[in-house]
Amino acid sequence: MVAKVAGHRVRYGLVYRSASLSEVTPTGVARLAPNDVVSLTLLELMPDVLKAILADDKPGEFMALTYRGFVHDPASRKQFADTLRRIASGQGAVLYHCTEGKDRTGVMTAILLTLLGVDKTQVYEDYLRSNQELAAKNKEELAELAKYGIDPSLIEPLLTVRTSYLDAAFDQIQRDYGTFDTFLTKGLGIDTATQKALRAQLLQ
Repeated sequence: MVAKVAGHRVRYGLVYRSASLSEVTPTGVARLAPNDVVSLTLLELMPDVLKAILADDKPGEFMALTYRGFVHDPASRKQFADTLRRIASGQGAVLYHCTEGKDRTGVMTAILLTLLGVDKTQVYEDYLRSNQELAAKNKEELAELAKYGIDPSLIEPLLTVRTSYLDAAFDQIQRDYGTFDTFLTKGLGIDTATQKALRAQLLQ
């Protein structure tokens, strides 16, 4: 998708989001930032943790609450802010990731695209693209999880993204800060100069 912003479009090749880096080779690790963290896959949480998460059979609500936490939690906001400042610095391409490359990184990308002025429809299209990218992997994981006696329909909300999840994050932004601009300045500490730097860096 080519994200367009009032006569501009977002540049390719400068920002990437990814899933778990647990299979990165030693050479690849050496090329990543020294403070990067390699995440666990969902299957590595089996079986006790997953069963606890699914105890009330409400994984969709769990995910929406998680997305609200990305906005409300100071540590999460710091990660978003640090990433935005790193991108704004113009020191080469930036890769950010989480376990599946869809939730924390999905919100991070939605924040970035919204800051750049990308239309909400395109922000959501980019976010929902994770379902296509992860379809084959999810099919394999669901088959494996079924061996542990877990209903695939219960785990599916944890492996996919939904409009309602991102809605929850934006709703929490409004609840906590009133406007997206206030979220940027007060919630993330991203001042006007940094916002301008991001737009200069990523829009063409």
